[in-house]
Amino acid sequence: MITKSTKRSIAATATLATLETFLKALPEAYPNDRTTPGLSVAFLENGKFYASVCRYEGYGGRDKTVLTKSLGDTLQEALNGLAGSWIQKTEHIDRLKAMVRRAA
Repeated sequence: MITKSTKRSIAATATLATLETFLKALPEAYPNDRTTPGLSVAFLENGKFYASVCRYEGYGGRDKTVLTKSLGDTLQEALNGLAGSWIQKTEHIDRLKAMVRRAA
């Protein structure tokens, strides 16, 4: 029998794997950026999770550009939505797919 604790542990592992894959894909997708692109995640007052892909023109987090963003009822849902929208907006779909296959 799978307990609630086990289900939460499985969900947490999947979310961490998604985060790790995404964080590794971003610098590969934008190798010429002076500051490494990244993810921004937050839990909002309305009970939703927010996730976005951000790039920076200047050093130290200056001149932030949000490339795409997503909301979800869970962090995994927000990250899945973010991955889907980022893939649609970039030419890096093959690279991200390869990284996801390697992580699996």
